Amino acid sequence: MAGGNLKGHLALLAAYTIFGVNIVLTKDISNSAVVSPIALFTLRAIGASALFWLISLFTPKEKVPVKDLIQIALASIFGLFITQYTFLKGITMATTIDASIIGTLGPIFTMFFAFIFVKEPITAKKAAGVGISFIGIIFLIFNSVHSHNGVEATQPLGFILLAAYTIFGVNIVLTKDISNSAVVSPIALFTLRAIGASALFWLISLFTPKEKVPVKDLIQIALASIFGLFITQYTFLKGITMATTIDASIIGTLGPIFTMFFAFIFVKEPITAKKAAGVGISFIGIIFLIFNSVHSHNGIEATQPLGFILLFLNSISFSLYLGAFRPLIQRYSVITFMKWMFLFSLLMSLPLSFEDLLHTDYAAIKLPQALEIGYLIFFATFVAYFLIPVGQKSVRPTIVAMYTYLQPILACLLSVIGGMDTMTWQKIVAIIMVFSGVAVVNRSRAASHNQSLKHLNP
Repeated sequence: MAGGNLKGHLALLAAYTIFGVNIVLTKDISNSAVVSPIALFTLRAIGASALFWLISLFTPKEKVPVKDLIQIALASIFGLFITQYTFLKGITMATTIDASIIGTLGPIFTMFFAFIFVKEPITAKKAAGVGISFIGIIFLIFNSVHSHNGVEATQPLGFILLAAYTIFGVNIVLTKDISNSAVVSPIALFTLRAIGASALFWLISLFTPKEKVPVKDLIQIALASIFGLFITQYTFLKGITMATTIDASIIGTLGPIFTMFFAFIFVKEPITAKKAAGVGISFIGIIFLIFNSVHSHNGIEATQPLGFILLFLNSISFSLYLGAFRPLIQRYSVITFMKWMFLFSLLMSLPLSFEDLLHTDYAAIKLPQALEIGYLIFFATFVAYFLIPVGQKSVRPTIVAMYTYLQPILACLLSVIGGMDTMTWQKIVAIIMVFSGVAVVNRSRAASHNQSLKHLNP
């Protein structure tokens, strides 16, 4: 490591150590309510401005042209004002664990912004390093003791689902590439994912508190595995080879609509006018985005009828899982629930995939494809399916399903970054519509919850 590089790392280490202490002190000040967030930011700005201008009197003078001053002003808006104010305000509305997890997304966003603005390449090694660090810090957060700081739940909920469906968005791209290479059949790929996830969940379960699962619940978990894993994954992996990108994207938008109805039937989640409007706004937004994006055919000129049927079944099956099994998920820890889910799905897939697994030419799988399969097993299966039940415990089924709309958005952004598409005002409007719809549905849930509390406490 070069001397300058070492100094840079030491400086960052010192800075972020100070920031770590800053989080604790800021929470204490926020909880005391003696200073408002904007007043606290202003006090910090006054102190820092005075110190930096005082020190500048004893350092060499540098002339800053107007165009650079404008850029520095923009940097100040993003790097100081928005960053500090949103942190100081948000820390009063979030639990420690929620604030910690949201903070872990920073390096991922930075990696993409660095690629866009300063052309810093995103290599496989860099992406793997960021991913490993992300998983490590999430694992640390969930195995640490956290105080609520007077906050019972983060407002709004659902950021865990953001991470899960972001992983799923990348999963779609990689699965298409593996499917087009034809090195592994769909059922064999599903079984490999089930083997990897089962092994990881059962391994982790050895170090977590034991939970006894009665036979009647095991039967329900087996049903959840059929709809949430086996049918969902197999129909997707098979259907994606028979459909164009645009058709697969459009069929996928039906999920939240199905989930809204299934949640009404099975868990009595009400369908309010505000909720229906929110789902409708997001649905229109995502359709608008799909039709204003560039799509590759992946060698498929038109979607086959069987492709439509399989992707339609995929959407219905996962929606049924989200809408019907939330009460079951809430009874057990994520590890206990998912270890049984993946074991059942593995037992269901083995008889269908055994021959394909034996006849797969593993030597023909090239390194990029092997890395893609590794991503699918670890991130898109183990990590994503760990995060979704965590979100399901605190987020209503319809909202959970609406996070699927992140996948076309992510695909669009990746296409723009990769130079295969361009960002237009239509895409920006569509993305705003999607998130506006999610906000409306989330508000409808919060409003109905508050109304029920009023009835309980007149």
